[in-house]
Parts: sequence; C-alpha cells; structure tokens
Amino acid sequence: MKHILLFILLISLSTLAWAQKGFSTIEERMTGKEFTEAGLDKLSASELAALNEWLRSHSVATMENAQQPASDMRGFEVKAMKDMDTSSIASRIVGPFSGWDGDTVFKLENGMVWKQKESGKFYVSEVQNPSVTIDRGMMHAWYLKVEGYNKEVRVERIQ
Repeated sequence: MKHILLFILLISLSTLAWAQKGFSTIEERMTGKEFTEAGLDKLSASELAALNEWLRSHSVATMENAQQPASDMRGFEVKAMKDMDTSSIASRIVGPFSGWDGDTVFKLENGMVWKQKESGKFYVSEVQNPSVTIDRGMMHAWYLKVEGYNKEVRVERIQ
C-alpha cells in the first residue's frame, strides 16, 4: 500500500513540476509531515538525490523544453517563407487516440498543438500515445499521419 501511495505521490509531483517554470526538489514541495509519512526520510542522501534527478528529468515541463526549441515555428504561417523550416515533425500524441472526426485537436509531446483542417472521419481502436509524423505538403499545407495507419489528415498548427 505504501508503494502505491509513493507512486501516486511521484506522479503528482511530476505534474506539479510541469506547472512550475523551474524545478524544485521533493523536499521543497512537501511539508515535513508529508515527507515523513511517505517514508522519504528513510532515504540516504544519494537515494534522495537520485529521486530528485528522476523527477526533474521526467517532468513534463523539462521534457517539453528539451524536445522543442522555442524558435520552432513549423506549421505557423510566416512572411519570410524562404527561412522557414519545412522538415518533417516527429512526435507522439499525448494520451489516447481513436482517430479524427472533423474537428479533432492533436496535442503532441513536443508541445505543439495541431487541429484538423479538413472534414472527414477516421476511427480506429483506441491506442495510447501513438507516434506521428507531420509533413509539409503543397500550398503551405501540413499533413499528420499516425504510425501504423495508412491515412493522413490535413492539419493546421494552433499552438
């Protein structure tokens, strides 16, 4: 039971890290009572440092910053098209995916958010965090393709 509580605590803390701009250690985030009740006071200094490093490296904010540079403007219309990066984008959809239905929004692990730009429906059995590629087409169009399926949909970047 303590292991389950510790796991839930760790997930909660990694979510907190996402909401914060910087990283704070587990000791800074918990009260002394919470720290003791979770059994973390029994960890050695090196074990506690390893736990903090794991939380830092697995927080959503840290992963997003590492995967997507702030200057990545692919998918947005830019006046100076000659300087625009038009290379393919590879990432994963965050959470469950079961297709698209005409108004689907695709949130990616790299922090980008894309919206279906054309009508059409495509349904599949639900999968978790599938890999996707987004490729540049003609006339400034972008197309999203989910790995393992032979369909693609025109999308526009909204974030």
